Amino acid sequence: MKKYLKVSIIVAAYNEETHIEKLIKSVLGQTYKNLELVIIDDNSKDNTYNIIKEYSKKYKNIIVLQQDKNLRGPGNAWNLAVRKGSSGDILLFEGADTILAPNYVEKMVLPIISGKVIGTLHKEEKIANKNKIWARAYGKRICVDNNNEGIIFGAIKRDKWEEAGGFDSFLGYADDQTLYQKLKIKSLGVDAEIYHYNPETFREIWRQYLWIGSSNKKPVILLISLPFFPLWVLYKTLKHLKQDFYLPFILFLPLFYILKYFGFYFGVLRKIFFKKIYR
Repeated sequence: MKKYLKVSIIVAAYNEETHIEKLIKSVLGQTYKNLELVIIDDNSKDNTYNIIKEYSKKYKNIIVLQQDKNLRGPGNAWNLAVRKGSSGDILLFEGADTILAPNYVEKMVLPIISGKVIGTLHKEEKIANKNKIWARAYGKRICVDNNNEGIIFGAIKRDKWEEAGGFDSFLGYADDQTLYQKLKIKSLGVDAEIYHYNPETFREIWRQYLWIGSSNKKPVILLISLPFFPLWVLYKTLKHLKQDFYLPFILFLPLFYILKYFGFYFGVLRKIFFKKIYR
Protein backbone atom coordinates (compact mmCIF):
# COMPACT_ATOMS: atom_id res chain seq x y z
CA MET A 1 0.00 0.00 0.00
CA LYS A 2 1.29 3.43 -0.94
CA LYS A 3 0.07 4.92 2.28
CA TYR A 4 -1.31 3.35 5.43
CA LEU A 5 -4.35 5.62 5.58
CA LYS A 6 -6.47 5.79 8.70
CA VAL A 7 -9.85 4.04 8.49
CA SER A 8 -12.86 4.97 10.60
CA ILE A 9 -15.35 2.12 11.00
CA ILE A 10 -18.75 3.71 11.64
CA VAL A 11 -21.50 1.71 13.34
CA ALA A 12 -25.00 2.75 14.35
CA ALA A 13 -26.31 0.39 17.04
CA TYR A 14 -29.93 0.07 18.12
CA ASN A 15 -30.85 -2.68 20.62
CA GLU A 16 -27.91 -4.88 19.59
CA GLU A 17 -26.77 -6.26 22.96
CA THR A 18 -26.79 -9.81 21.51
CA HIS A 19 -24.46 -9.04 18.60
CA ILE A 20 -22.42 -5.88 19.23
CA GLU A 21 -19.64 -7.60 21.19
CA LYS A 22 -19.01 -10.04 18.31
CA LEU A 23 -18.62 -7.13 15.90
CA ILE A 24 -16.23 -5.31 18.22
CA LYS A 25 -14.04 -8.39 18.64
CA SER A 26 -13.91 -8.91 14.86
CA VAL A 27 -12.79 -5.28 14.42
CA LEU A 28 -10.09 -5.65 17.07
CA GLY A 29 -8.77 -8.70 15.19
CA GLN A 30 -8.32 -6.95 11.82
CA THR A 31 -5.06 -7.28 9.89
CA TYR A 32 -5.35 -3.58 8.97
CA LYS A 33 -4.28 -1.81 12.15
CA ASN A 34 -4.54 1.92 11.45
CA LEU A 35 -8.21 2.14 12.28
CA GLU A 36 -10.70 3.40 14.80
CA LEU A 37 -14.16 2.10 15.65
CA VAL A 38 -16.83 4.76 16.16
CA ILE A 39 -20.09 3.37 17.55
CA ILE A 40 -23.12 5.55 18.03
CA ASP A 41 -25.86 4.15 20.23
CA ASP A 42 -29.17 5.13 18.63
CA ASN A 43 -31.15 5.39 21.88
CA SER A 44 -31.15 1.64 22.58
CA LYS A 45 -33.51 0.26 25.21
CA ASP A 46 -31.30 -2.69 26.13
CA ASN A 47 -27.70 -3.03 27.38
CA THR A 48 -26.02 -2.06 24.09
CA TYR A 49 -24.58 1.26 25.30
CA ASN A 50 -23.09 -0.22 28.49
CA ILE A 51 -21.34 -2.98 26.52
CA ILE A 52 -19.81 -0.47 24.11
CA LYS A 53 -18.79 1.83 26.94
CA GLU A 54 -16.87 -0.93 28.70
CA TYR A 55 -14.86 -1.70 25.55
CA SER A 56 -14.08 1.99 25.03
CA LYS A 57 -12.47 2.06 28.47
CA LYS A 58 -10.06 -0.72 27.43
CA TYR A 59 -9.27 0.37 23.88
CA LYS A 60 -8.36 3.92 22.91
CA ASN A 61 -9.37 3.39 19.27
CA ILE A 62 -13.02 2.71 20.22
CA ILE A 63 -15.10 5.89 20.38
CA VAL A 64 -18.64 5.91 21.76
CA LEU A 65 -21.39 8.41 21.03
CA GLN A 66 -25.05 8.40 21.99
CA GLN A 67 -28.18 9.91 20.48
CA ASP A 68 -30.95 11.06 22.80
CA LYS A 69 -33.67 10.05 20.35
CA ASN A 70 -33.95 7.26 17.80
CA LEU A 71 -34.56 8.92 14.42
CA ARG A 72 -35.97 5.91 12.54
CA GLY A 73 -32.99 5.06 10.44
CA PRO A 74 -29.21 4.91 10.37
CA GLY A 75 -28.55 7.98 8.18
CA ASN A 76 -28.69 10.59 10.95
CA ALA A 77 -26.72 8.39 13.32
CA TRP A 78 -23.97 7.73 10.75
CA ASN A 79 -23.68 11.43 9.95
CA LEU A 80 -23.33 12.35 13.60
CA ALA A 81 -20.73 9.62 14.19
CA VAL A 82 -18.63 10.79 11.23
CA ARG A 83 -18.78 14.48 12.16
CA LYS A 84 -18.43 14.20 15.93
CA GLY A 85 -16.33 11.09 16.46
CA SER A 86 -14.22 10.11 13.46
CA SER A 87 -10.85 11.21 12.08
CA GLY A 88 -10.19 8.65 9.33
CA ASP A 89 -9.26 9.30 5.71
CA ILE A 90 -11.55 6.43 4.68
CA LEU A 91 -15.00 5.80 6.16
CA LEU A 92 -16.27 2.24 6.45
CA PHE A 93 -19.92 1.72 7.44
CA GLU A 94 -21.05 -1.49 9.12
CA GLY A 95 -24.11 -2.93 10.78
CA ALA A 96 -23.94 -3.73 14.48
CA ASP A 97 -25.17 -7.27 13.72
CA THR A 98 -22.24 -8.30 11.52
CA ILE A 99 -18.94 -10.14 11.96
CA LEU A 100 -15.93 -9.21 9.82
CA ALA A 101 -13.30 -11.65 8.60
CA PRO A 102 -9.78 -10.70 9.82
CA ASN A 103 -8.73 -9.27 6.42
CA TYR A 104 -12.06 -7.58 5.68
CA VAL A 105 -10.93 -3.97 6.18
CA GLU A 106 -7.68 -4.54 4.29
CA LYS A 107 -9.54 -5.88 1.25
CA MET A 108 -12.19 -3.16 1.35
CA VAL A 109 -9.76 -0.23 1.40
CA LEU A 110 -7.05 -1.47 -0.98
CA PRO A 111 -8.86 -0.39 -4.22
CA ILE A 112 -9.50 3.03 -2.64
CA ILE A 113 -5.91 3.53 -1.49
CA SER A 114 -4.62 2.51 -4.93
CA GLY A 115 -6.74 5.26 -6.49
CA LYS A 116 -8.82 2.82 -8.53
CA VAL A 117 -12.21 3.86 -7.09
CA ILE A 118 -13.77 6.23 -4.55
CA GLY A 119 -15.56 3.44 -2.70
CA THR A 120 -16.17 -0.28 -2.35
CA LEU A 121 -18.80 -2.77 -1.18
CA HIS A 122 -18.52 -6.43 -0.19
CA LYS A 123 -20.08 -8.68 -2.83
CA GLU A 124 -22.27 -10.63 -0.43
CA GLU A 125 -23.22 -11.02 3.22
CA LYS A 126 -23.14 -14.61 4.46
CA ILE A 127 -25.50 -15.88 7.15
CA ALA A 128 -23.98 -15.90 10.65
CA ASN A 129 -26.90 -17.79 12.22
CA LYS A 130 -27.75 -20.34 9.54
CA ASN A 131 -28.79 -22.86 12.22
CA LYS A 132 -31.98 -20.82 12.76
CA ILE A 133 -34.66 -21.65 10.19
CA TRP A 134 -36.03 -18.09 9.96
CA ALA A 135 -32.51 -16.73 9.44
CA ARG A 136 -31.69 -19.37 6.83
CA ALA A 137 -34.94 -18.59 4.98
CA TYR A 138 -34.01 -14.89 5.02
CA GLY A 139 -30.99 -15.96 3.00
CA LYS A 140 -27.62 -14.44 2.19
CA ARG A 141 -27.60 -10.97 0.70
CA ILE A 142 -26.10 -10.35 -2.74
CA CYS A 143 -24.90 -6.74 -2.66
CA VAL A 144 -23.67 -6.02 -6.20
CA ASP A 145 -25.14 -6.22 -9.69
CA ASN A 146 -23.96 -8.24 -12.71
CA ASN A 147 -21.33 -5.58 -13.41
CA ASN A 148 -19.85 -6.07 -9.91
CA GLU A 149 -21.06 -2.63 -8.82
CA GLY A 150 -23.31 -1.49 -5.98
CA ILE A 151 -25.52 1.47 -5.07
CA ILE A 152 -24.31 1.34 -1.47
CA PHE A 153 -20.86 2.32 -0.21
CA GLY A 154 -19.43 0.01 2.40
CA ALA A 155 -16.24 2.08 2.34
CA ILE A 156 -15.73 5.52 0.81
CA LYS A 157 -13.12 8.29 0.73
CA ARG A 158 -13.92 10.86 3.38
CA ASP A 159 -13.68 13.77 0.96
CA LYS A 160 -16.29 12.15 -1.30
CA TRP A 161 -18.61 11.60 1.68
CA GLU A 162 -18.19 15.29 2.52
CA GLU A 163 -18.79 16.26 -1.12
CA ALA A 164 -22.14 14.46 -0.92
CA GLY A 165 -22.97 16.20 2.36
CA GLY A 166 -23.32 12.88 4.17
CA PHE A 167 -26.36 10.63 4.09
CA ASP A 168 -29.91 11.82 3.69
CA SER A 169 -32.29 10.38 6.26
CA PHE A 170 -35.66 10.34 4.49
CA LEU A 171 -35.48 6.71 3.27
CA GLY A 172 -35.14 4.99 6.66
CA TYR A 173 -34.01 1.45 5.87
CA ALA A 174 -32.46 2.60 2.58
CA ASP A 175 -30.59 5.64 3.91
CA ASP A 176 -27.35 3.96 2.84
CA GLN A 177 -28.34 4.39 -0.84
CA THR A 178 -28.42 8.19 -0.66
CA LEU A 179 -24.68 8.71 -1.22
CA TYR A 180 -25.04 7.03 -4.62
CA GLN A 181 -28.14 9.09 -5.40
CA LYS A 182 -26.17 12.28 -4.83
CA LEU A 183 -22.77 11.32 -6.23
CA LYS A 184 -24.11 9.25 -9.16
CA ILE A 185 -21.13 6.93 -8.81
CA LYS A 186 -21.37 3.23 -7.98
CA SER A 187 -19.14 1.29 -5.60
CA LEU A 188 -16.83 -1.54 -6.65
CA GLY A 189 -17.62 -5.07 -5.47
CA VAL A 190 -14.86 -6.68 -3.38
CA ASP A 191 -14.37 -10.26 -2.21
CA ALA A 192 -14.33 -9.29 1.47
CA GLU A 193 -15.86 -11.85 3.82
CA ILE A 194 -18.61 -10.66 6.16
CA TYR A 195 -21.32 -12.47 8.12
CA HIS A 196 -24.70 -11.02 9.04
CA TYR A 197 -27.08 -12.11 11.82
CA ASN A 198 -30.41 -12.41 10.02
CA PRO A 199 -33.75 -12.03 11.84
CA GLU A 200 -34.47 -15.26 13.74
CA THR A 201 -38.16 -15.09 14.65
CA PHE A 202 -41.61 -14.42 13.17
CA ARG A 203 -41.74 -11.10 15.01
CA GLU A 204 -38.29 -9.97 13.82
CA ILE A 205 -39.11 -10.79 10.18
CA TRP A 206 -42.41 -8.92 10.40
CA ARG A 207 -40.83 -5.80 11.95
CA GLN A 208 -37.95 -5.85 9.45
CA TYR A 209 -40.22 -5.85 6.41
CA LEU A 210 -42.66 -3.41 7.97
CA TRP A 211 -39.68 -1.06 8.20
CA ILE A 212 -38.52 -1.82 4.65
CA GLY A 213 -42.01 -1.28 3.24
CA SER A 214 -42.54 2.00 5.05
CA SER A 215 -39.11 3.20 3.87
CA ASN A 216 -39.97 2.95 0.18
CA LYS A 217 -40.06 6.33 -1.54
CA LYS A 218 -42.68 5.29 -4.15
CA PRO A 219 -45.25 3.35 -2.09
CA VAL A 220 -48.26 3.96 -4.37
CA ILE A 221 -46.53 2.39 -7.36
CA LEU A 222 -45.75 -0.74 -5.34
CA LEU A 223 -49.43 -1.34 -4.60
CA ILE A 224 -49.97 -2.04 -8.31
CA SER A 225 -48.03 -5.30 -7.86
CA LEU A 226 -50.30 -6.54 -5.04
CA PRO A 227 -52.56 -8.72 -7.30
CA PHE A 228 -49.48 -10.69 -8.36
CA PHE A 229 -48.57 -11.44 -4.74
CA PRO A 230 -49.40 -15.24 -4.85
CA LEU A 231 -47.38 -15.76 -8.03
CA TRP A 232 -44.45 -13.84 -6.56
CA VAL A 233 -44.50 -16.02 -3.41
CA LEU A 234 -44.46 -19.16 -5.56
CA TYR A 235 -41.62 -17.84 -7.73
CA LYS A 236 -39.49 -16.83 -4.72
CA THR A 237 -40.08 -20.20 -3.02
CA LEU A 238 -39.01 -22.23 -6.07
CA LYS A 239 -35.99 -20.02 -6.69
CA HIS A 240 -34.91 -20.31 -3.05
CA LEU A 241 -35.25 -24.12 -3.06
CA LYS A 242 -33.10 -24.28 -6.17
CA GLN A 243 -30.33 -22.34 -4.44
CA ASP A 244 -30.66 -23.92 -0.99
CA PHE A 245 -32.63 -27.18 -0.97
CA TYR A 246 -33.45 -27.93 2.65
CA LEU A 247 -36.27 -30.42 3.28
CA PRO A 248 -38.14 -28.39 5.95
CA PHE A 249 -38.21 -25.46 3.50
CA ILE A 250 -40.76 -27.19 1.23
CA LEU A 251 -43.58 -26.27 3.62
CA PHE A 252 -41.86 -23.47 5.51
CA LEU A 253 -40.76 -21.17 2.68
CA PRO A 254 -44.27 -20.35 1.33
CA LEU A 255 -45.31 -19.29 4.84
CA PHE A 256 -42.08 -17.31 5.22
CA TYR A 257 -42.60 -15.37 1.98
CA ILE A 258 -46.28 -14.73 2.72
CA LEU A 259 -45.32 -13.22 6.09
CA LYS A 260 -42.39 -11.33 4.61
CA TYR A 261 -44.37 -9.63 1.86
CA PHE A 262 -47.47 -9.03 3.97
CA GLY A 263 -45.20 -7.13 6.34
CA PHE A 264 -43.73 -5.25 3.40
CA TYR A 265 -47.10 -4.22 1.93
CA PHE A 266 -48.47 -3.34 5.36
CA GLY A 267 -45.48 -1.01 5.76
CA VAL A 268 -46.25 0.50 2.34
CA LEU A 269 -49.86 1.20 3.39
CA ARG A 270 -48.75 2.80 6.65
CA LYS A 271 -46.37 5.03 4.69
CA ILE A 272 -49.22 6.13 2.39
CA PHE A 273 -51.78 6.83 5.09
CA PHE A 274 -49.58 8.01 7.98
CA LYS A 275 -46.60 9.46 6.06
CA LYS A 276 -44.16 7.92 8.52
CA ILE A 277 -41.34 5.39 8.52
CA TYR A 278 -41.84 2.71 11.15
CA ARG A 279 -38.95 0.84 12.70
